[in-house]
Amino acid sequence: MTAEPDEAIGVAESAKAPAVLSGGSLDRDGLWDVWRRLTEEFRFARLARHLLRSRSGWGLYGVDVISTLKSTPIGIGAGSILAGLDTTQLTALLGIARINAARNEALWKLAALFYVSGPVTAILASFQIAPEFTRMVMLGGGFGFALIIIGLSGSLLGYYTINWRAGQVAALIELELVERAQTVMVSAPVSAE
Repeated sequence: MTAEPDEAIGVAESAKAPAVLSGGSLDRDGLWDVWRRLTEEFRFARLARHLLRSRSGWGLYGVDVISTLKSTPIGIGAGSILAGLDTTQLTALLGIARINAARNEALWKLAALFYVSGPVTAILASFQIAPEFTRMVMLGGGFGFALIIIGLSGSLLGYYTINWRAGQVAALIELELVERAQTVMVSAPVSAE
């Protein structure tokens, strides 16, 4: 069995970029492979480790968060993936990232609405319908209610971090295009709602 051309010349699997086909279109499988590798850089475990242990993570609490986007371990790893792509490939990837960010934002809004408005409305309505019973249930369920509130808060935090990281992926691709002095088409965000 012979080696693939890329393997024969020593190109690592992680450095492969989607090919631009003869008609100017992109190799879909290659594009989605790059997308998966790029989003793998933004795993939650890496984010938590970065925010807690990385010195560059503390830069997220300042005004200039663009510099930290490129200097964090996550940004460096993602930058190495983007470095092998040309402008056409980056533009296609940016389109995917913007759609992904818009869909994540819609999910974040839905989760926030559901997790905050739903319970608050139910509690307020129960105080109107049966105030004494509601007061008795709320006082009697102390530890259970605390666990529910902690669980809901953790879930909301999870949705928020997913939304935030989706925006980071799009921003990193856009920054790569800007650094290459390419015109980035600024448009209204795609709405997935």
